[in-house]
Amino acid sequence: AVQFEMRDAYNNDEIHPLDLSERAFLKKVKPLVGNSCVANVSYDGSAYAYATDDIDVMFGLFGLDPDEDSQIIRRGLNRIATDPDVKAAAQREGVKYVLQLDEGCKNGSFSKDASINLMTYQKVEWNGIMQINEATPGFELVLSEGDMRLYRITALD
Repeated sequence: AVQFEMRDAYNNDEIHPLDLSERAFLKKVKPLVGNSCVANVSYDGSAYAYATDDIDVMFGLFGLDPDEDSQIIRRGLNRIATDPDVKAAAQREGVKYVLQLDEGCKNGSFSKDASINLMTYQKVEWNGIMQINEATPGFELVLSEGDMRLYRITALD
């Protein structure tokens, strides 16, 4: 039922929490990540990735998990190569990849094309994931299209 509602709600080109280009990107992500746990920012539309494409995303529709490891990952995953607490939290959670459907924020704001839900988004809660880019130690870019990125966490190898 959820998959039907998602397909029905997002079958046009209008801006939605998960637009058509993001859906197409997720179709390419699933074969690469398999059943691995994927860190994500639920507000960029990736919260729907489990329902639409069976991708094991860490953060679903209800966003903030109060669990300590979840907080460490959301706020500091970008420091995994240098912070043993972040590395330990990621290992405990089994996180292998990072998914960004609206890559990072530039100068503190998102582009006009970003489908991020800014109504309830709290930047400080997601900096650890949003600040990951191609130059961040401990991550390897696996897939990139437009403002969408998939990284493999190499710091856990």
